[in-house]
Amino acid sequence: MDTKTTPTAAELKLKELELKRQIASEVNPSLKDIKTIKRRISNLKSKVLIQDIDKAIIYENKKELANPDNVDSDDRNVLSDLVKIEEYFNKLESKIQIRLSNL
Repeated sequence: MDTKTTPTAAELKLKELELKRQIASEVNPSLKDIKTIKRRISNLKSKVLIQDIDKAIIYENKKELANPDNVDSDDRNVLSDLVKIEEYFNKLESKIQIRLSNL
């Protein structure tokens, strides 16, 4: 005779909750990392923008026009790349949050 019993609905639900908690604990550090990366990107964007503002002020003080031609193309490229990276991490973060909400 078989000594194993079939798990009850409550036991199955408990096991399901344990698995969800385990998955959530594995995913949450990733969300934390993404938020840290996004904060760093934001800080970098601010630094690039501040440099551009400083350059514009310097150009203005020299009685030159503070126009986009006076701003380094490297700074514009860096800023553009940072925006693209930030968008990528925004998408990644929302995908992870959707997966967590579907658990």
